[in-house]
Amino acid sequence: MNQTTTTKPPITYLPHELLDACKLNTQQGVVMKASEGLLVLFNAKMVPGELVSVIADLHKIADTLKTRLVESCGLCDNCEDDPQGSPQQWRTECTAHQELLDPKLSIQVPDFLRKEAGIPLDAKLDAYADDESGEIIVLQAEYNYDISDVPEFLLKELLDAGICLPALEEALRMENPIYAK
Repeated sequence: MNQTTTTKPPITYLPHELLDACKLNTQQGVVMKASEGLLVLFNAKMVPGELVSVIADLHKIADTLKTRLVESCGLCDNCEDDPQGSPQQWRTECTAHQELLDPKLSIQVPDFLRKEAGIPLDAKLDAYADDESGEIIVLQAEYNYDISDVPEFLLKELLDAGICLPALEEALRMENPIYAK
């Protein structure tokens, strides 16, 4: 899929035309909520109808972004393991999905061992087996995100949308850009 992006200069101010189009009332106060990669501005004082409209628009934006994520990762096809039945059956029968969602399969290391190894307590862990020695080596992962960072409610929504969890896991670890459009 070809991606086209437009690079714009950094935002240093908000044009009055934009504030007017959004009906932001800077005289009565504007609330600013920010998190990583997101800034939301809204009127500090709204009537219920305006508030409902804002909530509906936020849902539309979230749905669009979830759709982009699903499109980017692809739909579950039971990891091409001879899919039979419906896509819902594929997701429940796909062993890769089951393994990613099984908390018993996550790497657990006591805090004192992490400290001794110099691994931050909040760092992701990775492991591999050394064929020659028979040892299992646990080390700090070289990635920042994995499936455990997806909130449970969002993971359920993505699963209901049919997303391929192994592809999502890889996308999270690789941190390749997805263009929101």
